[in-house]
Amino acid sequence: MVVSSAAPAVQPVRAFVDLRKQDVDLAGGKGANLGELTRAGLPVPPRFVIGAPAYSAFCKAGGLRGRIGSALEGLEVDDAAALTEVSARVRGMFGSCAPRANWRRAASWSSNPACSRGAASSYG
Repeated sequence: MVVSSAAPAVQPVRAFVDLRKQDVDLAGGKGANLGELTRAGLPVPPRFVIGAPAYSAFCKAGGLRGRIGSALEGLEVDDAAALTEVSARVRGMFGSCAPRANWRRAASWSSNPACSRGAASSYG
């Protein structure tokens, strides 16, 4: 018998209803807390979180970390005009990196019906 040592795949997208406070490493503090609020029945719009591992893989595949680091190099944080200009450039970097098709499908609202589970009816 062959036993795989590969780690199990992490679900790249999770609906708020599927998140708990223990999911901070995956979803961040806000995402995990919105999951707790959703599970408690409070009126939270039915949305999802793209997990940190998927975000990291996206940045790596697009070479974003190095490009962003270069854009930030020498930036004066007290220079509002420079911050605005660099911010626009960094946003553009994300727009120019097409996510892999399976990530796009996973994050698509129409193909991720789990995102509406447990949602308050006033947000339907």
